[in-house]
Amino acid sequence: MQVMTGDVKPTETYDRAQALAAQRKFCDSRQYPLFAPVRSCPKCNSDIWSAIPIEKAASSLITGCPFCHYSFVE
Repeated sequence: MQVMTGDVKPTETYDRAQALAAQRKFCDSRQYPLFAPVRSCPKCNSDIWSAIPIEKAASSLITGCPFCHYSFVE
């Protein structure tokens, strides 16, 4: 059991495959387009899924690179 006190935040979980799957599920359930690339950012070539927690991918639309901040939407 995890106890939350003060400003302590729950631990974020990073897993490339699970984060991508969570983002696909999030987009499908809301009929949103999948803007994020499956592998790497087209601008900086970084693996975006290595820096996006599963929890974030499951609850928000990923529209930019967490490294160089390149927009996947424009």
